[in-house]
Amino acid sequence: MKKSLLLSASLLFAASSMTASVPQGNLYLKGLNGVQTESASNLFVLGERDEDDIDEGLWRWSISNVEVTESTGSLTVSGPNGFSLGFDVDNEFGITNNLANNSMVYLAEGGPAINYDLKPGEYTVFMSVFEDTEGDMGGDTWILQFKSLNPEEDDESFYLIGFNGVEDPTAACRFVKNVQEEDGETYVSYLLPKYYISTCENGFTVLDSGNSVTYGLDPAMGAMTPEVTDESPMAFLGADGEAVKSSLKAGYYNVTFMPNGAMNMISFNLSDDQTPNDELEYYLIGLNGDDVLGEANKFTRKVETMEYEDEDTGEPVSVNTITYSLTAEVKEACELTVSSADKTVVYGYNSDMAAFMPNDLSDSMPFTMLVTNGEPVKCNLAPGTYVINFIPTEDGTASLSAIAPEDEEGGIDEIAGENVAPVYYDLQGRRVQNPEKGIFIEKRGSKVAKVIR
Repeated sequence: MKKSLLLSASLLFAASSMTASVPQGNLYLKGLNGVQTESASNLFVLGERDEDDIDEGLWRWSISNVEVTESTGSLTVSGPNGFSLGFDVDNEFGITNNLANNSMVYLAEGGPAINYDLKPGEYTVFMSVFEDTEGDMGGDTWILQFKSLNPEEDDESFYLIGFNGVEDPTAACRFVKNVQEEDGETYVSYLLPKYYISTCENGFTVLDSGNSVTYGLDPAMGAMTPEVTDESPMAFLGADGEAVKSSLKAGYYNVTFMPNGAMNMISFNLSDDQTPNDELEYYLIGLNGDDVLGEANKFTRKVETMEYEDEDTGEPVSVNTITYSLTAEVKEACELTVSSADKTVVYGYNSDMAAFMPNDLSDSMPFTMLVTNGEPVKCNLAPGTYVINFIPTEDGTASLSAIAPEDEEGGIDEIAGENVAPVYYDLQGRRVQNPEKGIFIEKRGSKVAKVIR
């Protein structure tokens, strides 16, 4: 319904208090690549508004085809009569001042410069704000986002759609590019290692989000492989083909997709390791630059029983939750992943969460979401000792938090004492606006804990 990735998060601010007024005049992005001058290349263009925009009081700007040559630096947005937008240090979501690829950052009038860490290449820059209650254009919180146009990022643009009720592309069902050299030839395939499959009610397809093509049953070859089964675990796919039926038994599979123009093949091989992801041994890799798997960076698996009363029946309910914990000393900035003992399952930053949390594990945001095959998590925690909690789920997502031991001892009671509005996520990393029944991860200020609602 909307034109940019900003809208879903922008709607969260519709009910916020809006008091600042935007000056009528040009707005410029300054500081990117060190450029502070005003020109057509860094001028925000106000977008045309449709009926939905007018009804919601939404205004949007953009700058097309912006080239990033200096991958790190700082930004501001400037306008007439000394108007300036910088980082909103008081944003209610606890987002840190670190603008990364496809993430969002929140702006406020007169705020400090926005730090950015972007891959070199081409981008479209989006900015948006709602009208205030008086109908003036402006607000206490603005939103800025860089949307990558870099073609190399389409290397991982294939998604497996249809299994486990998944209807939209997510990082958990994204194939990873695999390049192999053999006898002077280069072979490219896309892999989903140890992907959990339970149901496939309406069949599956493969989506190429780079060009919006959906691959289904190939019309010419489909008769040979009309259904994927454990006895016949492959199929030929063609553009815009029908969803492929599947009767694979529940379990973990190594899925391979091989795009080849008019003929594309997908295969499902039952993994030799059927141990659930929340029962594996895990290690924290990269802490202080250490990549060795050893006792010092090995997580301890804990099974906790959480009891509560069912609101409808009044009956007592017991739920087991699994947490992997590690007490470790952070000495320096580093990049982290969580790996199983045999390195077949590796968790990194879940880029699907970029709108709410950048790839920056820090003392102001000591919590992030992970996914199998995600990029390393950037750790900028202050030197000190932390209890690091890792909570994996069956579908390949997880959470990672770093808590000072004294905060860990305080538990949920100490968290409740902070005068900060809580933010909730489910165990799949999805933000929950109004958590009802279930187990959730609660972030309140700098404190993180599991809670039952």
